[in-house]
Amino acid sequence: MYSSRHRLTARRRKLDVAAQTHTEQLQKLIPLLAGSTTAEAIWLLADFRVPEAGWRRWRANVILAMLYAFFKLTTSLSASWLTPPDNFLTKAGFKLVDRRQMNFGFAHADLWSRGG
Repeated sequence: MYSSRHRLTARRRKLDVAAQTHTEQLQKLIPLLAGSTTAEAIWLLADFRVPEAGWRRWRANVILAMLYAFFKLTTSLSASWLTPPDNFLTKAGFKLVDRRQMNFGFAHADLWSRGG
């Protein structure tokens, strides 16, 4: 189990996300979280992605459109596109160690590291 010093709580720091784009949210959130890590921290990331071209791109866009439509109806989700966090993680001192793509390139799992 993590000790209390390793936990991030929403009570300590709140982001005013209501009027921000998702890019602006990531610009604030990633440095905030990165600032709470050690120099040897790792960051595990799993997310959807849209492949570069072809039927895989078409398929991903159709699935994402359905997912966004569903979650907009059932939650207060304001997102309508994917914002890759790669540049923000790099600026925060992380390096991509490994990326695994699955489901015809529609999803990926990344391992980012700050350590040498």
